[in-house]
Amino acid sequence: MKELLRDRYRGCLVGLAVGDALGAAAEFMTEDAVHAAYGRLTDYLSTRWTRAGEYTDDTAMALCIAESLAEHRVVDLSDVAARFVNWMVTDGRGIGNQIAAVLSRARAGEDCTDASLAVWEASGRYLAGNGGVMRCAPVSLLEWQDTDALVRYSREICRLTHPDPRCEWSCVAVNTTIASLLAGAESPLDDARSLIRGHSPELDAALGQAAKVPVSEMRVDGRDRGYTIVTTQIAFAALASGAPFEGALIEVVNKGGDADTNGAVAGALLGARDGYDAIPARWRSGLVGRDRILTLSDALWAISSGV
Repeated sequence: MKELLRDRYRGCLVGLAVGDALGAAAEFMTEDAVHAAYGRLTDYLSTRWTRAGEYTDDTAMALCIAESLAEHRVVDLSDVAARFVNWMVTDGRGIGNQIAAVLSRARAGEDCTDASLAVWEASGRYLAGNGGVMRCAPVSLLEWQDTDALVRYSREICRLTHPDPRCEWSCVAVNTTIASLLAGAESPLDDARSLIRGHSPELDAALGQAAKVPVSEMRVDGRDRGYTIVTTQIAFAALASGAPFEGALIEVVNKGGDADTNGAVAGALLGARDGYDAIPARWRSGLVGRDRILTLSDALWAISSGV
């Protein structure tokens, strides 16, 4: 059982990075444009900002969280926020406008959660981007056996940059599903919906549709392409399809839109279900930074397993 769990830990974190790196070449393109440019995107390609197989801000921020959890063995919000700021200053490629606005204020000395709330309030409480859900998976790898802690920390880490309830509960939905997958639950989507129902009716409805509407029939390349619920819905649709890791992930990134983020969230879910060994060898070997990601996933597995 422990080795199966370790394989799923690796699958989740590496799957996130694989989906991110694969989708990078289709980021912000329409579905038709993806088809015209690539026919069918099935392998890593270089972009203006990344080498083939290199992940973007989605994975970079997820690894900030994973490194903090692995080092401290608990959730330390101040430490996570400091790692976010350091990443922005030292790299920051692909950083979204909302995250940049929040972290710039945090860098100037403001509490990160306070800065996040101020930026959201200034938008008229409109901002509900996918920058929280894209990076949330490491929390599930630490707290999958404690639902209350999982919900609390999923929301708190999201709130460092994205305080909208739709963003927070998107993270809860993804992380509780990963927890159910790690535990081998028979109905992981139902488990997630039972927790978010009543907190975000729009998200609950979107997940209900995800169980019925195939990825091929979804449209995620419109003006709402970076919306947290759009990303969460297509990732859950990929999981609900029952298709193997490779086919399900290819289907997602070829839809275009915010393809790297959609791929990252779908990759984390599919990887937690299928495990590391189910990820195609060409994607594993071609992933830039793979050894670092494996080390972190193993560290979180060891903490969780008491090894």
